[in-house]
Amino acid sequence: MEIAHGAATPLDDKAKSDLAEEEEDREVDPKSYQAIIGSLMYIALATRLDISFAVAALSGYNSRPFARDLTAAQRVLRYLKVTTDYHLRYHATSPNILICCTDSEWDINSADRKSQGGHIFISNGTISWKSRNQDLVATSTLEAEYIACSEASREGRWLLQLCKDTRRDNINNDHDNKPLPILCDHEGALTHIISGTIKARTKHIDVCYHNS
Repeated sequence: MEIAHGAATPLDDKAKSDLAEEEEDREVDPKSYQAIIGSLMYIALATRLDISFAVAALSGYNSRPFARDLTAAQRVLRYLKVTTDYHLRYHATSPNILICCTDSEWDINSADRKSQGGHIFISNGTISWKSRNQDLVATSTLEAEYIACSEASREGRWLLQLCKDTRRDNINNDHDNKPLPILCDHEGALTHIISGTIKARTKHIDVCYHNS
């Protein structure tokens, strides 16, 4: 990989590693694949959270990797090769401000039809992040985004309680009962969260995730 060309992104958005089509591809050595994923996981947890989504997606094929999975893992290495000097820079803000950003990728795998969701919490730097397959099979992008927001809200409540327990009682102006900002880029999900309207297609979402 030392002489490989670089890559602009960790994953190719046009290439999918799909368990439903695994028989059309050739298998590769699991140990070699797992070694790459293990190294990438360490990097993602330590300093490079920008590859967290890619590592989470690729780690699902550790037990039986195929050629396309190995190519995708090698692409992450190619991305790291040309972004060695990259780093995240946060603007200086009040230490009392905690915000969250969420996102999801709907129907990422045709084998189980589950979506990938994640969130990141920032307060003068990243303090918590997550990217994983959702437990519930979402039937639309709206539901996938809604689930991501719901999971982020639970993490946010825990972080706010942690701040109280560590005597940071004034984070997010908690004494004024101001809410924790959770940023979502899907208008439909935001409308459903704000209105709380229950429809036939979103009833199971309300039962599993609303007010959780």
